[in-house]
Amino acid sequence: MKTTVLILLFGFVSLYTFAAKAITGDSNSILDQYQVTQVGENLYELTYSNSGATFSIEICKQKQECCYLLRNEKIEVMYLCNKNGFGLRKMPEKLKSIDTSLYGQLIDPASFQQQSVLSTSRKDEKQALGLIACFFPNTIKAASFNQLFELKNREKIPELTLNE
Repeated sequence: MKTTVLILLFGFVSLYTFAAKAITGDSNSILDQYQVTQVGENLYELTYSNSGATFSIEICKQKQECCYLLRNEKIEVMYLCNKNGFGLRKMPEKLKSIDTSLYGQLIDPASFQQQSVLSTSRKDEKQALGLIACFFPNTIKAASFNQLFELKNREKIPELTLNE
């Protein structure tokens, strides 16, 4: 009986821990609304309402900094939060699971550079995840947008971006 109660209690605690409220908002892009949902400890799933693609965001917490590793089967980038602020970085060699040459042509270098400092102050986890959801789409070249995001409603795409 005690064992059953302990198992049930552990189950409810686990369910409560992972049933955190999703972070949602407007991506300010043709992807429309974003949703960031916790799927595990330090692991989130990012989706957009006008996209068939799903991205994972793994959070690697350390004493002096926090890394947010955004990945799917086609791309991977890192957002770094430390004493200097919050911004986009190239995925470090030791954390790579995809060779950069396979997705490098999807990224707009100018936008990538502009996002190297999104904020000069530290961000908490919820703020960081919201910033990632809003700014990540801007790093992708217009010509590669549908290739990466698998748009559901292509009518929203400006004429120039349809040429792949």
